[in-house]
Amino acid sequence: MKCFCLLMLILFTIQCNNLRETKDNSKETLITFLRDTINPLLINQQTTEARLLLDSVYPYAAKSSHPVFLYWLLCKSALSILEKELDSSKYYARAADTIAKENKNSIKERHRIVSQLAQIFFLEKKLDSAIYFGQEAYHLATTTDTPALPLINYRLAEIYSAIGDKEATRKHLFEGYEQAKFVPLLRSGLAVAIAKFYDDINLTDSAISFLKSIEGDSILYSKESMAIRLENTGVLLLRKNRPWEGLQYLMRAMPLNLEMGTYNALSMFNIAQAYSQMKQLDKSNRYLDSAMHKALSEKDNKVMRQIWNQRAKNHFSAHNFLAGYSALDSAYNLFQVEQDSSIARYARELGVQYATKDKEKRIDDLNKANEATRQITNQQRIAIVAMIVALLSLGGAATLLYRRRKMKMIVREVSLRQQLLRSQIDSHFLFNCLSELQSLIEKRITETTVNYLQHLSVLIRMGLQNARYPFASLEDEIVALKSYLTLEQINLPQVFDYVIHISDDTELDGVTVPPMLLQPVVENAIRHGFFGIDYKGTIDIIIKLAMNHLHCTIEDNGSGLKHAGEKGKKGSLGIKIITERLEILGKQTRQPASITLIDKALVNNGTGTKVVLQIPVKW
Repeated sequence: MKCFCLLMLILFTIQCNNLRETKDNSKETLITFLRDTINPLLINQQTTEARLLLDSVYPYAAKSSHPVFLYWLLCKSALSILEKELDSSKYYARAADTIAKENKNSIKERHRIVSQLAQIFFLEKKLDSAIYFGQEAYHLATTTDTPALPLINYRLAEIYSAIGDKEATRKHLFEGYEQAKFVPLLRSGLAVAIAKFYDDINLTDSAISFLKSIEGDSILYSKESMAIRLENTGVLLLRKNRPWEGLQYLMRAMPLNLEMGTYNALSMFNIAQAYSQMKQLDKSNRYLDSAMHKALSEKDNKVMRQIWNQRAKNHFSAHNFLAGYSALDSAYNLFQVEQDSSIARYARELGVQYATKDKEKRIDDLNKANEATRQITNQQRIAIVAMIVALLSLGGAATLLYRRRKMKMIVREVSLRQQLLRSQIDSHFLFNCLSELQSLIEKRITETTVNYLQHLSVLIRMGLQNARYPFASLEDEIVALKSYLTLEQINLPQVFDYVIHISDDTELDGVTVPPMLLQPVVENAIRHGFFGIDYKGTIDIIIKLAMNHLHCTIEDNGSGLKHAGEKGKKGSLGIKIITERLEILGKQTRQPASITLIDKALVNNGTGTKVVLQIPVKW
């Protein structure tokens, strides 16, 4: 159902509109300015303008009587809620509560402040505190016969719904609806909330009947009220698979929404869904196109995901299965995980899963190394017997020697891959990533948290998967490298930027390269090249495919080889491992394979290091 997102701001507006009583004309003028100028900005969520105006009048508000300063504090608290700064919002609300308690004349105004605190605790998911302050606001509002009482009932219904108390939710919704006789938009919003309550308990028919029953309510004949009621009735009818009837309601709501400027992507999507249920797929797709264009401008990922899911259903109905699966893939990429305790649990499970797979990988590598060692021993015995008996020809001896060297290279390659796996995704790096993830969860930065978790999952999966094989997809290696750089940018904000250039004539499809060759070089630049510099670092990565070789240049503007070499041995160890791997790879493939380190200070008096890799590839 379409959200009634202005209720909180309407509550604040109605609460504050009664803070006018003063005999001082200058103070009354200031309250009028705050009420008539700030309130519309908050309702339209124009937070920047509201903040500038509130800050500009602070010196006057602070020197005014307590009703004026109370109004200013409540405005700041509401602004902080919109800016998702709940600690600041709580600070301003508590400051207002302190002033109200100290002034006997402000007792009647406390219900507004307490109601604001209930909303803050509800947004923080501290439901016990939210219920406490909500009930206190309800009691205060009841004794003072305030017009804010229906809105406080709505707020309590929200809280009780969150804890699953259906009876209390129903009580406060209907009580608020009966009290909101002179506020059409609020009464309409409560009507929609009642319909949603019925729908949530699987009584959708009752929800539809209720919305239809209030069509004759003369209070609900404002454009805003009619648009909200009509559109939500249409959505409920679609849910009961009554598309023709639902479409009539949606079409009646459309001109009202257009006139008010509230015709958004979700409204278009609802109409597209109705046409889809009626098997009019061309019309449905046209509305989906319009909805997608609108959702992109609104940056509404949730609606975009719904649009892609509906596209998939339309394609499947038209037996266009390839396009349908492609649309489902797009919907999956837009999926936004709801942030709750499951993210933290998933992060811990991810750590346990990685540790288990890492242990299994080490055991597997050890078994391979032991098996290779046994084979080498057998080959050595055969060689000794052959030399003693002198029955083998020079060609046979050369063959045995070649096999022996090949076995040594296999053992060394396994050992190097194991070392590189430890250095690439070791426990310290994983601990830092999980710590950063926990910090993002606590700060409730939803989009960044989901992005961080996705990149960490990609890096771990690619690392464990690619380390098992001598060659991996070039495209997968680039994806893993991007994920690693993105994680490091979040871990080390404002430390560096990076750019990956892939030559236009480079075809990634079907190309495989030895895994985990690029990341240690990039890590060396971040950990050692950028350590101690007083400017922002940059990493330029250029990838070009020529014949059977991958030419990769990794260039940074850090402190250079001389200074980086003085800060630790891990970076040089990683480069040494890469050098040895390339030497072995060159012998195995009989193709040039090399790594070249250039200190830019010695070449053109520049800063940083340039690393050039020539890597054999397979198709």
